Amino acid sequence: EDLRSEGGTVRAGCCSSCLTGGPETAASRTLTKDLDTLVQHIDDLLEAAKPAREKNLERLHEDLKEVFPNLEVTEYGSTATQMALPDSDLDCVVVPDKTSETIITTKAEMVSVLEKIVARLETKDWVSDLVFISTASMPVIKFVGFGGVHVDLTCLWHRHA
Repeated sequence: EDLRSEGGTVRAGCCSSCLTGGPETAASRTLTKDLDTLVQHIDDLLEAAKPAREKNLERLHEDLKEVFPNLEVTEYGSTATQMALPDSDLDCVVVPDKTSETIITTKAEMVSVLEKIVARLETKDWVSDLVFISTASMPVIKFVGFGGVHVDLTCLWHRHA
């Protein structure tokens, strides 16, 4: 079966012969089937982990809003771009909401904000293994949240227009 579109481009899920122009072999069919099975398995695992990731984001937003009413917690990184693997962590960043006039311009100011967040998270029963790495070039809070999801939380306090 010719798996090329009329324009000559390879469709998703094609076998190696489409990529190489060579004849399809039993080995290439097996490899294609195995890769499709692996991708589907990873997609299933990520879909199963989605509720726990979403719950972590919701709780972070709710709990931190009590300390910093003008902030938002936003997901970024591999889970946000849908390039995550099942054991990928949840990367989050604290950013000002559109009404905030607060701008953090130094690392010391960022560390101060993150220290307050750490103090808040230390009181939460849904957070475990909490570590604050203040000496990193981009200070980060690391912890394990709902569903065993590993969370990295950092801070960006100004919005780019």
